Amino acid sequence: MSSRNLPVPYAAGIRRVDRDTARFVGTVRSEAVVSLTRVQAIAAVTQEAMNAAARLKAQEAQLLKLAPLGEAQYQYLADSGIAAMGAVIQRQGMLL
Repeated sequence: MSSRNLPVPYAAGIRRVDRDTARFVGTVRSEAVVSLTRVQAIAAVTQEAMNAAARLKAQEAQLLKLAPLGEAQYQYLADSGIAAMGAVIQRQGMLL
């Protein structure tokens, strides 16, 4: 009998994978998928927060040109918003 027609585990010389091993491999694969999904979610939220932070800082600079006396307030508001986004990302990373 040719090994070409046999399933890969048999062709590789493994006779049979027991149920516990197959279940373990399935669990590990499932955990890997969950981990990958978590990383992708954190990356997406982080990317959106970075874009929002850039928009806030650009708006801060624009407002500063229009009304220079509000500099401290613009900076405080933009920095507070950016810090809050950072806290969301940290919390999400801990919850996932």
